[in-house]
Amino acid sequence: MPVPQKPKRSHGKLAALGLLVAALLAACVMTGGQAGSTSSDSGAGPAAAPVKPAELAPAKAITAREWQLIAKDPEGHAGQRIVVYGQVVQFDATTGTQGFRANVDGIEHKPEYGYADYDTNTILHSDNETMLAQVVQDDLFKAEVTVAGAKSYETVMGGTMTAPELTVTKIDTIGHV
Repeated sequence: MPVPQKPKRSHGKLAALGLLVAALLAACVMTGGQAGSTSSDSGAGPAAAPVKPAELAPAKAITAREWQLIAKDPEGHAGQRIVVYGQVVQFDATTGTQGFRANVDGIEHKPEYGYADYDTNTILHSDNETMLAQVVQDDLFKAEVTVAGAKSYETVMGGTMTAPELTVTKIDTIGHV
């Protein structure tokens, strides 16, 4: 009488389990071990080094004509770092604390008769509210910015406007009208 042999075991389940464990470890490493963690550092291991923000390219001074080209096609100039000058037109509860509307140019305009003649309606914003905390309507400013593209918004009259959008990385108030 033949002796029954044990069925051969497939290692497929074991391999799948191994792949699952490897994938979880990889995900944990990629997220710095923070996935799903709500506790603070327990001191059990070395603290992770703080992540340095990416270095920004220096903002370059531009001419009035160069600004007109950017304003004409802000999407085509997205990512460019430039210096702009302008006058804050709206910075209130409607715009919030992280952005404002301004008339902007690539060169500084000196105020005459209580008005600085900047032509291009532009939207400026920053994730850093403290940087914009002291900026108010009618301030004149010089700002280092990154061109973010174009942004459409609804006007008070119910229409839609599209304007260049700039991300502010540094701003200095240089006057008030």
